[in-house]
Amino acid sequence: MTLQEIEAFLAVVQAGSFSTAAQTLFVTQPTLSRRIESLEGELGCQLFDRGRGRRTAALTDTGQAMVEVAQRWMRLWEETRNVVQTGGRQDLRVGAYQTLCLSVMPIAVSRLAALQLPQRLELFTLHSGESYTQVEDGEVDLSFIAQPRHSELAATVPLYEEPLVIACAQDAPYEDGMSPRELDATKAIRLEASPDHALWHTYWFGESAHALRTDNLAFATQLLHETGWWVVAPLTMARKLERTEGLRCVRTDNMPPNRTTYLICRNPTDPLTQTISDQVKAVAEELMGE
Repeated sequence: MTLQEIEAFLAVVQAGSFSTAAQTLFVTQPTLSRRIESLEGELGCQLFDRGRGRRTAALTDTGQAMVEVAQRWMRLWEETRNVVQTGGRQDLRVGAYQTLCLSVMPIAVSRLAALQLPQRLELFTLHSGESYTQVEDGEVDLSFIAQPRHSELAATVPLYEEPLVIACAQDAPYEDGMSPRELDATKAIRLEASPDHALWHTYWFGESAHALRTDNLAFATQLLHETGWWVVAPLTMARKLERTEGLRCVRTDNMPPNRTTYLICRNPTDPLTQTISDQVKAVAEELMGE
């Protein structure tokens, strides 16, 4: 049995027809049929009832029993591929963008440690572009990003959305509902939270109207303690700044659109990947609900 044959069999089972399964696998129907026939030849039995007039692919009794075997075969293949990709190492390498590393990941990692995962975690701070490259090259197993792009090798899965807000000092002259034009552009810190945020800033203040552009949030945080300084930040990060730095959140009128956090990985159905992404999503939602 080959991977292509097993994939073809399970695709027909899920789709209910040869034509739909062929479209799902991006192959011609004759190619798909040859794979099924080859599998049946190796097993010495018929898996589908090909009676005249049938529009759906009906499993024979043997075919029905084969479904569970094929699913186990695919799981074993995924486990084997994971061993090859990780070089047999015991560490699971996870990437995340900077504000996620500082706000959500410490809580998520603490909870994951309590679950006694089969692999130790390594966490890396990565920009979205770096994340795609390292996932595609097998240098990290999965990563969380805010700026998606197309990849032939990595799946990109939306995980959660969160609002963008203004983070500023307690005595800053900014209030909820005010116009963005009332923000002091000469004390703006450009920490790009999303592509939409960049467009928002340019629309309201112009491309060059900011005091500082940086990707170093720790440095930016020191400036935010000074009166009038402000930054657009994801709500989860702003909540952390409220707790640890004594800053406050402001929602002006016409804030940038919500930002989406995505999971990228080679196998989004892997149970360990799902456990990690579920914890990250849960922590983010809790922080946003505070």
